[in-house]
Amino acid sequence: FGMKAMYEANNGRPNNAVRSSEKGSAVDPIFHSFPSRYQESYYAEMDCFVDVVNGDKVLPITYLNSSAVSKIADAAEKSARSGEPVNLIWDTNEKPDGYFLIYH
Repeated sequence: FGMKAMYEANNGRPNNAVRSSEKGSAVDPIFHSFPSRYQESYYAEMDCFVDVVNGDKVLPITYLNSSAVSKIADAAEKSARSGEPVNLIWDTNEKPDGYFLIYH
């Protein structure tokens, strides 16, 4: 995306109301903690874990998913520190199923 676009995920709040007046706008503060902001995700993660332990599901995350996330996070940190884009080079054996590569 670079300078052309971005994704944004807003933090959860107790409600989505915006109070506006001649002095400006105000919203409720975000939930205090990460688990409280993403409670639904934690419930879904625990449900999946129980299903895997009970043998009802196959674990949806592989070691390739975990290593790919680490590789991406390392590149993001390097880019933030240097102020320069970082190219990721992927070997075909390290790309998880479902990931796609975009070449420029």
